[in-house]
Amino acid sequence: MVDDFREPACRWCPGNRGLEYGTAAGDQVSAVATGVVVFSGSVAGTRYVVVELADGLRITYGNLTGPLPTTDAVVVAGSVVGSAAGHLHFGVREGDRYVDPAPMIGELRGVPRLIPVDGTPRLPAPPPMLTCAATAT
Repeated sequence: MVDDFREPACRWCPGNRGLEYGTAAGDQVSAVATGVVVFSGSVAGTRYVVVELADGLRITYGNLTGPLPTTDAVVVAGSVVGSAAGHLHFGVREGDRYVDPAPMIGELRGVPRLIPVDGTPRLPAPPPMLTCAATAT
């Protein structure tokens, strides 16, 4: 991630209304959940796809290239909604309020391990893994 969510102080105030990820141009962007496309097009020269989920949340994928799904299309979790154009914007709205998507994505968790006390060299720790928010305990 290259830029965190920063809630704007007002509707027109500066902030970051989502998360920005450093991606390579052309990386495929997949839908995180199943829903209906409610917007597909450009705003100020940047291409977006907005998908409304069954619970009313709206997921925004921004800075896309390539063919985009059309408005009213159903996208299934894991299906491609476009390609990244160098970085990816990922946002979530509840009604008209932007919310921080990070808690919905999950969290990085390390694997607990024992450290030898007898002088044996430690093994390197495995990398932390992203634990889905829906299954995190």
